[in-house]
Amino acid sequence: MQKIWYFYFGELFNHLSTHTYYSEIDFDLYLNKDFSKTIASKIPRENRKYQNTPGLSFPLDVLLERIPNIIIYWQVRQPLDAICSLRVGISKTWGHHPQPPDYKDWMQESLLKKCAHHWNYINSIGYTSVKKIAVVTKFEDIGKGFIKIF
Repeated sequence: MQKIWYFYFGELFNHLSTHTYYSEIDFDLYLNKDFSKTIASKIPRENRKYQNTPGLSFPLDVLLERIPNIIIYWQVRQPLDAICSLRVGISKTWGHHPQPPDYKDWMQESLLKKCAHHWNYINSIGYTSVKKIAVVTKFEDIGKGFIKIF
């Protein structure tokens, strides 16, 4: 397997000598990496140069055109765990991505409501964008040895 790209569990690859790992790298920088070597990355950051696919922080068609044999892992998390993870980015004026298009309308809501709205946006609209090509995994299964990546 030469190319790996996935959501939310990139930290597992950070210390593997077999992979070059990028965490939330700018999308344009990501596209210009050397994909002849094995790369693992957490979702890229938005780049104003591109129109993102709804629910994602990047344009899926551009990604697939550049890296046609990419493997996308969609990491499913327990909602409250994901909301706790989102808390830091969202509490800093929506530093988490991708931002729902109506995020400004939610700024007066409680942090829990903002996080729930963000989580729902990613896992409904975002997942719909990649569900035909993504490999769905769960955090609980990683520890059980269910996910065999190598």
